[in-house]
Amino acid sequence: MKKVLFCAVVLLSSAALSTSAQTLKGNPTAVTLADKHTVGSGDLADKHTVGSGDLYDKHTVGSGDLADKHTVGSGDLYDKHTVGSGDLADKHTVGSGDLYDKHTVGSGDLADKHTVGSGDLYDKHTVGSGDLADKHTVGSGDLADNTVDSADLTDKHTVGSGD
Repeated sequence: MKKVLFCAVVLLSSAALSTSAQTLKGNPTAVTLADKHTVGSGDLADKHTVGSGDLYDKHTVGSGDLADKHTVGSGDLYDKHTVGSGDLADKHTVGSGDLYDKHTVGSGDLADKHTVGSGDLYDKHTVGSGDLADKHTVGSGDLADNTVDSADLTDKHTVGSGD
């Protein structure tokens, strides 16, 4: 009797395993176009929104700091990332390297920010240093570049030092 029960359990278990394997094989797109989830951790405002990796997929990730957040895109044409670090207002916006790609990067100082472009026609960079009002505008050296000296006719640059 024990052998019969054991065989029945083995048969039922193998049938269940094969059914679940067929379900997994039959549904290869388990991660769908708009698939996303939000995950919180122990911190007050920490949250993660994670997408599927499709065209407009983006992620918002909070860390231990109250206002720290990251928005990360998929690497497509208008993909951009906003990344916060330990400082309250520190943020980074990072693009994909396409025509109007730009980056805004904050450092430890509250108002320190950098805007960095992709090196295309209207590419320009604004770079702040540790000081509050210090800023630099740096370009790519193209015809309409309003930035670092590229020997073009209308090229100009503005550089602030440690004010």
